[in-house]
Amino acid sequence: MRIPQLIAAVALATSISLTAATPVPSDFTYQGVLKVDGQPVQTDADFIIRLYDGATLVTSITRNLVPINDGQFALNLNFDPAFFDGTDYDLEFLVRSPAGIGAYQTLGSRQPLSTTPYAYHANSANTLLAPARIDANTSNPAVEINQANESAGITALRGTRGAVDSPSILDGTLDRVAEFESANTPIAVIGVANQFGLVGLMDMNANPFGGAVLAEVRSDGFATQAAVWAQNNPAGTQAYLARGDYAGEFFGDVRVSGDIIRSFTPGSNDFATPIAYGHINTDGTIAAGTPNFSAVWNSTTSRYEILIDNESYFFNDYVTVVTPITSNASVRTSSFNGRLLVFIQSTVNQANIQAGFQFVTFKPNGAALVQGQRRAQLRPLDGTITDKDLYPYPATPQPRIPVDTEPNITSPTARD
Repeated sequence: MRIPQLIAAVALATSISLTAATPVPSDFTYQGVLKVDGQPVQTDADFIIRLYDGATLVTSITRNLVPINDGQFALNLNFDPAFFDGTDYDLEFLVRSPAGIGAYQTLGSRQPLSTTPYAYHANSANTLLAPARIDANTSNPAVEINQANESAGITALRGTRGAVDSPSILDGTLDRVAEFESANTPIAVIGVANQFGLVGLMDMNANPFGGAVLAEVRSDGFATQAAVWAQNNPAGTQAYLARGDYAGEFFGDVRVSGDIIRSFTPGSNDFATPIAYGHINTDGTIAAGTPNFSAVWNSTTSRYEILIDNESYFFNDYVTVVTPITSNASVRTSSFNGRLLVFIQSTVNQANIQAGFQFVTFKPNGAALVQGQRRAQLRPLDGTITDKDLYPYPATPQPRIPVDTEPNITSPTARD
């Protein structure tokens, strides 16, 4: 009774064909079709699966009583992850069927197991219809994609959700490594970092006209949409929109720690932020203002003194506007020992008096210089020139006079 079974096993060795899906080490399912004389096997079988590094046998796994239905079978393979260090391997299959009967026979040639990557090695004709999950615990990348085509618009990795009409409105104009697009959801990519981590780090240091991040809003009719949205949650955490060189448009309150510095360009609308401003009471106390200055009334010299944090005030280096809150008064400002001095004088007898006032201080930092040169001396207008003659303003810019041709301006250590 055993001879027919043994003959069947021998016949199996000479006429078997094996069609397999792409393997996924180190723990993966290997699916295949087993045939004898062109017909699918309908019984169970025993398998030995060997892992080869060239001609060297690395390890093997045995799977017994594997059910086969219409020739189709599945093998759960769990090789030791330590073997998968980037080496290309081959799989060799030995089988006996029915299970427990006869000797093992080798099935055809060995199957290559590639490192590009172990998780999935596919060409452009392959499509994976089932959901895939990749778990890795090695020093090597979990997934590595090598796209050698550098033609315009080529993407190494593309992920979409929903019925996306086209890869991007920028398709064919910009090269990119990865591209994600969502047709019916508000977020294409979301990243979360819990502890001292970075959700994303992008660096652009080769192309002077490139960008590390490109964000595009394509939908119309939504006032609250944003190409880049940084949110800190909970309060007190930092959601950086930009670091290093800053560029952005902000709506609502903006909290800034440090200086706001801008370049002044001829012919443009230039605005500067004051470094300090406030309302000083008659007795020299502060009624309101920025929290970075102190004030006092000096009764000995009949003047107000203001000390701005981290600033050594010298009248020639700052611009201050003072508005007295009293009638029949004029204002004079000066500096001494790094303090802003404010004198309120009566227009009746020119004596220094006590009176509340408001002030705003700016720090130009050389804004009067344009490309290293000071502006030329302004010439008086001809009395026959009308406003119409001056339109449109500004007129043709006058040539700049080099700085070194002007008298040197020195900053005395003290002035009263």
